Amino acid sequence: MRVKIKNSMRTKLTFLLLCLMAGVFLVDLIINQLFLEDYYVNTKEKSLLKGYEEINDILYKEQLLTSNSDNSNEIASNIASICEKYGLTIIVENSSSDVILVYGTANILHERLMQISFGINPYGTEVIEKTDKYMVQSYNLDKKNEDGYMEITGFFNENTSFLIRMAVKSINESVNISMRFFLYVGFFVSLIGMIIAFVISGEFTKPILNLAKISKEMTNLNFNVKYNVKSNDELGILGNNMNELSDKLKTTIIDLKQANYELRNDI
Repeated sequence: MRVKIKNSMRTKLTFLLLCLMAGVFLVDLIINQLFLEDYYVNTKEKSLLKGYEEINDILYKEQLLTSNSDNSNEIASNIASICEKYGLTIIVENSSSDVILVYGTANILHERLMQISFGINPYGTEVIEKTDKYMVQSYNLDKKNEDGYMEITGFFNENTSFLIRMAVKSINESVNISMRFFLYVGFFVSLIGMIIAFVISGEFTKPILNLAKISKEMTNLNFNVKYNVKSNDELGILGNNMNELSDKLKTTIIDLKQANYELRNDI
């Protein structure tokens, strides 16, 4: 028995699997659109704080800010490595605004540290976190085609102030790039998924079609066709039951024919 493709279980199962994939893809797309920006900012903030903690540990461990350290060059090199790892720039100044340590463009960092000290902030500055030791803030993160910044500023001790800065690409640009990449990947994954779904659905529907063929043969009183049971799942149980039914029907019909033959002889 040949089943029309438009009405076959394979077509329906393939369509169901594709709808499921499309639903998952759509949910992922919505979640990315709603939460990717916050996740991006949160990740950058964690990197900034991680860099600050590592730098703070080195400065206090080596006592660079409280005494003349004999290995200041090595300390500066270690801090530069941390800055490179997290994409940071840093400036540390004493109470007289003399630069103790700098990694990056000194005049820009010094000017920005002075602005923060006098409470002068660019438009769009947002305080993210504030503690007794430091303050984390950002600005320009929502502007298109412009680099924004995340900054942490505070005091390593009562005589030194610091500014650690991280350049952050425009969030809108970053999110759009991520979404476009996600759409491209989703398109190719959907094509591959369509092929896989068609193949998988064929494996599921093949034994069902085989059972349908056997049932058709049984309606034509052909009980010699048997289902080859290969599993103990629901289809295997159904196939085994159909084989038993086929044997019983074959025996019953033979008995009926024999009884009918004997009845005719008696008559």
